[in-house]
Amino acid sequence: MPRDIKIDLKTSSGDIEIESIAADDIRIKSSSGDIQAKDLSADINIGSSSGDIDITNCRGPLNISSSSGDQSVKEVTGDISADTSSGKQIYKGITGNIDAGSSSGNITVNNQTGALNLKASSGDLKGRDIYLKSDSSFSTSSGKINFEFKNDINEFSFNLKSTSGKLSVGKSKVKGKFVTGSGKIEITGKSSSGDQTYQ
Repeated sequence: MPRDIKIDLKTSSGDIEIESIAADDIRIKSSSGDIQAKDLSADINIGSSSGDIDITNCRGPLNISSSSGDQSVKEVTGDISADTSSGKQIYKGITGNIDAGSSSGNITVNNQTGALNLKASSGDLKGRDIYLKSDSSFSTSSGKINFEFKNDINEFSFNLKSTSGKLSVGKSKVKGKFVTGSGKIEITGKSSSGDQTYQ
């Protein structure tokens, strides 16, 4: 299929499956139904009012929005912007920045290279095997923040705040406010009720 095309898929009720397409722009929208996208290369925009979204082995950038449903994003190259009102978000094998928000649900990131900007009103933020390349921020009103980095901890500077929760960086633990480190990459963390742990 030629690259200089735009694809626009919409459904009121029913699942959408799309695979192995390279285009300039791909837009997918479902009012009620699951969306599965695999092996796409484009500027990708996916939205769902009610249903799960599953994205695998795609090249972005990628924009995802859902009102009610889980989001699973695996093996993606390109920056990701995502939000959900109710549902969990899972990212694995991502090369690119992730800017994600959730009103109710956990956000989990595994094996990512880039920057992270994650916000949750009610839910945990957690990640493993993360290699940060620039400043990143984590914020949750009700939930924990827990990240394990591939970077050396000395590459970071931390500016952390918590209303009622422990703040841990490496082996150091405090409460309330924690400003530490002199690395070039700044990590900002905010939590109202929940611990923050960075390793």
